[in-house]
Amino acid sequence: MDRKTGALRVPRAFAAADAGQIINPDGLRKQIEGGIIQSTSWTLHDQVPFDKSGTRDWANYSILTVPEVPRVEVELIDRQTERSLGVGEAAQGRRRA
Repeated sequence: MDRKTGALRVPRAFAAADAGQIINPDGLRKQIEGGIIQSTSWTLHDQVPFDKSGTRDWANYSILTVPEVPRVEVELIDRQTERSLGVGEAAQGRRRA
């Protein structure tokens, strides 16, 4: 957090993923990285303004810009004796409204 402006930033994120036997390590790593970046964007920017009529203002919906994207490191745990598991939404954890 910038103490002067109150702006929040996430410079780095780390994840360890256990998906059983890993078939496609690059694809798995990219799935986890993308989920972390999307979750970071939700956390720092997610809000949809409404006007007086209740219309959503999607034109001004804010997401992370490239300079704001954290450096993401992913460690994969490859367990060859286990079945392969999907990780499509695992990186995002549970989102609470």
